[in-house]
Amino acid sequence: YVFTPESSIAPEESKRWGLGKTTARESAQLLIKLHRRELVNPAACEAMLEHLFACDDTKRLGAQLPAGTKIALKTGSVSAARTVAGLVESPSGPFVVTVLT
Repeated sequence: YVFTPESSIAPEESKRWGLGKTTARESAQLLIKLHRRELVNPAACEAMLEHLFACDDTKRLGAQLPAGTKIALKTGSVSAARTVAGLVESPSGPFVVTVLT
């Protein structure tokens, strides 16, 4: 159970966009806040990061990074649209990247 019209907080937008909509900036800002432990509480952030680091999608963002790079990924797809937002832990420090197609 992800979405039904009856559960939408924005019914008109849900009719147009379906499951929802976002921007690259919104996705990146969410991951930055998660990395800073600024969402809900630190323990919840740790649990969310653990879940995102467990994502095993290697065909999107991870395919272009060195083996063993830790990435907290949120992937998505609806019809022909594909998305990925990731918090990458690199040797020079963490960074966020978001790709929406």
